Amino acid sequence: METNENTTGSPNQAPNPWSSQSSSQSSTQEGAPAKKPRKPRRQKAVIDRIEEGKYAVLLVGKREVEKVVPVEHLPQGAGAGSWLKVRVMPAGVTDMLLDEEETMAAQTRVRSKLEMLRSRQSAFTPLSSSRPQNGDDTSQFSSSGDASGSGEQPQDGQ
Repeated sequence: METNENTTGSPNQAPNPWSSQSSSQSSTQEGAPAKKPRKPRRQKAVIDRIEEGKYAVLLVGKREVEKVVPVEHLPQGAGAGSWLKVRVMPAGVTDMLLDEEETMAAQTRVRSKLEMLRSRQSAFTPLSSSRPQNGDDTSQFSSSGDASGSGEQPQDGQ
């Protein structure tokens, strides 16, 4: 008796066009050499601070993940406030390059903000402690808050 069953892996079976792996992919994957693992992409990092003159604290990526590296591993000319392009590996931060363009852009932004704040500050005159604010002379009031200075609370109708 003849059966009409299709067994998986049968050499006479037609390839399934909806399968996740076509026959051409399976033959190239078996004979292809193994690919090298790719290096992680470079990320932007800023040197937040230098601690004890020995360690640089980096804030890496958009999430500003804190990483600590020895100062000796920093690129020449890098210091606090410098921007870097780095790769974060399981063993730590590697392949650091100074991003001079980003560093200059950040310094320019900071300078313009400081200038704006300084110009605002000159528009306001500081209040001296001897001059009353808004024309109120609060020195006439006693500690109880009444104007008589007697310390007694005013009563209704009197």
